[in-house]
Amino acid sequence: IFVIAACCVLGAMVERRPRASKRLSLLALLSLVAAFFAEGLLTFASSPAVKGSLRVARRAQGQPDLPDAGIAVIEKVDRKTQMKEQFEKEKWWRVLLHNDDIHTFEYVTNCLVKVVQHLSRRKAYNITWEAHSSGKATVACVWKALAEQFCLKLQQDGLTVSIAPDSKFEGNKGGQ
Repeated sequence: IFVIAACCVLGAMVERRPRASKRLSLLALLSLVAAFFAEGLLTFASSPAVKGSLRVARRAQGQPDLPDAGIAVIEKVDRKTQMKEQFEKEKWWRVLLHNDDIHTFEYVTNCLVKVVQHLSRRKAYNITWEAHSSGKATVACVWKALAEQFCLKLQQDGLTVSIAPDSKFEGNKGGQ
């Protein structure tokens, strides 16, 4: 509250003075803000997470008997590292398309292109043809969560699809 009052008083002084003294008062205001900031009496917080951690830091300063008094940790989650860790746990899974006599080549190809967006139309058609001729075909080889997502969406479109761990896939070409 004292910081806000001091800033208001100095701000009012800046408005009433001529240009040269306005600079001096503005410098005084800035140095006062910098001093309070350095003493930890004034903090700048923009996001709710930062504001919450600053509240924790203020509470900890009031309780110095705690082992982590005065320390606030803001943890940044690296999405790339998180994806790598998830992938290492789950490894590769195959999304398998099984042959059926109900759907046309065009329908199956359109479903594959719509759901598995990294597939080109030509690749999707080749997968459809392989499923038709040999009974099943690998649509994609991805981590488990994504394989489940692809499988569910393709099943919602009426296709017969399953997933299997790549390492246990019979006739495995890439996973060993």
